Amino acid sequence: MKQVFRGRGLWALVALGLLSVAGVKASAAELPEYNIERCCDLCPLTAYPSSYDTGYLKNFKMLVQGKDGWLFRSEAELVEQFGPNLEGLKHLKRFARHLKQTTGTELVMVFQPTKGLVHPNHLPATSPVPFSWNVARKNYADALMRFRQAGLVVPDLTPLLDEETREDAFFFKRDHHWTPYGARRTAEVVAERVKDMPAYQSLSQQEFVTRRSGLIRKDGSLQDAVKRICGFEYGSQYVDEFRTESSGTGQSAEASALFGDQDLPPITLVGTSNSKGAQDYNFVGALQEFLGVEVLNVAVAGGSYDGSMFEYLLS
Repeated sequence: MKQVFRGRGLWALVALGLLSVAGVKASAAELPEYNIERCCDLCPLTAYPSSYDTGYLKNFKMLVQGKDGWLFRSEAELVEQFGPNLEGLKHLKRFARHLKQTTGTELVMVFQPTKGLVHPNHLPATSPVPFSWNVARKNYADALMRFRQAGLVVPDLTPLLDEETREDAFFFKRDHHWTPYGARRTAEVVAERVKDMPAYQSLSQQEFVTRRSGLIRKDGSLQDAVKRICGFEYGSQYVDEFRTESSGTGQSAEASALFGDQDLPPITLVGTSNSKGAQDYNFVGALQEFLGVEVLNVAVAGGSYDGSMFEYLLS
């Protein structure tokens, strides 16, 4: 689709960075015209499994073009089945029971919903892959229940699905990570559940404050996959960046000032690049703000769901 841009004298030229000298006049007949092509449509190669021919690209099967420049992965973000099989669930139950009986530690699982569940309004009108949002939502809720039946504390994240009152995008348009907004909303829901746990009541409180610290420029992983397969690039996406710090008030902060901070925080986050990586989406910071408790972050980027857990348990 091509559009014609017709400039109006000096302003049009300055806006395009072509001219900045005052006093230049041009007649209507001399005004330039520019052809603008809409960007971007996925190339046909993305529809073939053979195009995902490297260890890196296999993580992006199959790229699906959504509305307004959004991208999805059919095998990761447009799935309808969730949770482990019966064997995996049995081992999770055993693991959670062992932690509680031997160390008094309670396991809280934050089972993040997929991009397709959270942003169905950005899915294409006609999807090249079969995906039923209603079926996926039901199966996701069922998976949360199975985890709870196995003895895990699992916050209910279903209110985040297709949230009508959402202030901003939960996920990046062309990346598999959540945005700082998505991280903060998740932290808010998780904190509400953790506060109901008896173990939380005995924790010393302190105050944390979150402030905007700048912008995050995101050249998404999905758009990088498109570049490798199709050879063209999308533009960068920018979102607000936030940082959370202790205000220095509260029981825990006062105790640290008096006796020194020698003990580890009472809550440990064992996660992925959503919680620690090249860019910080401030999930841990938001958790600390909503809980009023310091959190130890031992997340590992690129370690999948189990990499940081193995590393933490062996430490």
